[in-house]
Amino acid sequence: MTTGFFKSLPNAHFAKTGIYRYRLKSNSYLLYSLGPDCRDDGAKPIKDVKPYKGAAWLQLESEGDIVVGVNPI
Repeated sequence: MTTGFFKSLPNAHFAKTGIYRYRLKSNSYLLYSLGPDCRDDGAKPIKDVKPYKGAAWLQLESEGDIVVGVNPI
């Protein structure tokens, strides 16, 4: 896939097919990738992210998706 900014998108870390996903929401969209549960949870964000030295760490047992955020169309 080619965009105006990247020659190709990087692979999503937990997705078996390596793709990012999006979900339309009114006049915007959510960009997300599968989380550690390797399931498409419909852009439901992970709730149990643990802070560690200024970064966020996922737990292997976490449920939900890695959501980039709401982006206007």
